Amino acid sequence: MKQTNFEAILELVKDNRDSETREAFIAALIMERCTTIVPDYQAGEGVANVIPALKPHIAALAAKELTTIAQALDRLAVQDCNHGLLEHQEKRREALTEKFGKLAHALGFDAETGGDPRGCVAKLHDPDDKGSGDNWGGGWGVY
Repeated sequence: MKQTNFEAILELVKDNRDSETREAFIAALIMERCTTIVPDYQAGEGVANVIPALKPHIAALAAKELTTIAQALDRLAVQDCNHGLLEHQEKRREALTEKFGKLAHALGFDAETGGDPRGCVAKLHDPDDKGSGDNWGGGWGVY
C-alpha cells in the first residue's frame, strides 16, 4: 500500500482512540486504498498522477457504516460472552458479519470478524500486504 498522506494521518490519530477520530482514520484509510493511478503523458514517461476513486464524503459515509457495524458486532460479542445469544441475535450477528464483509470487499479490503470482545471484533486487511495495519494480528481495527 502506498505511504503518502496516510502516515501523516496515522501520526495525528495514533494516540487518540475515540470513535470520531477512529472513524476519520478509517475514512482516510479508505481514501488511500481507493485510488486510481493515471499516467501523466505530458510530464514524461514513468510519471503518474494518483487520483482518488472516491469522493471524501463517500469515504466518510463508508467509514461511518463500517464503524456502526463493528460497534454492533462488539455489543453482540459482549452479550455472547456474558450470557450467550438468542436465536434472533445470532441471525443479526451473521447478517452484520456478511454486511461488513461485503462493504469491506467493495472498498478493496479483506474483512475479518471475530467474537472475542477483549480485542477488536472487526478488522480490515490490505489484500496486497497481509502484515500491514495497526493491530497485533495485522489489519486495521474498526471500532
